[in-house]
Amino acid sequence: MLTALGCARDPEPLAAVRDRIRGSGSESLAASHLFLAGSRHYLVLVRAGRNVDPVNLSGVLGEMDVAELSDRAASERTGQRPGGIAPVATTEPNGVILDVDLAKFTTIWAPAGHPDWVFPTNYAQLLRITAGSAAEVGELPQGQQPPTMQM
Repeated sequence: MLTALGCARDPEPLAAVRDRIRGSGSESLAASHLFLAGSRHYLVLVRAGRNVDPVNLSGVLGEMDVAELSDRAASERTGQRPGGIAPVATTEPNGVILDVDLAKFTTIWAPAGHPDWVFPTNYAQLLRITAGSAAEVGELPQGQQPPTMQM
């Protein structure tokens, strides 16, 4: 499936990838979250360790009611286990939103349909294979402050 979409490599075990990219500034793991906004479902990808900001997501989608699905509901909708929901090949189609923070990485390891497997891609390819949208939807990790403007 992934090679048919133009991905050059097969999925790899998350444990091997995590050890390999630890401390790398050019590679990152992506985490997937499934949201319901109005009557549509959206799969949102952010850098692992970065949460989705529901206020930002609400503004991007133009919907007041935005809620993350429970693990059970996400599994029923996608046919995949939470923690590994891939941005492609889910049971039901979803809109896809990619946090712009992911664009700074050369290689993004995205969930491959199982919590223990990921596949290598890049931001442009993720946008293409998902027909997704780029948006600022992530929160900063705890303890980090947003950049300030010097005047």
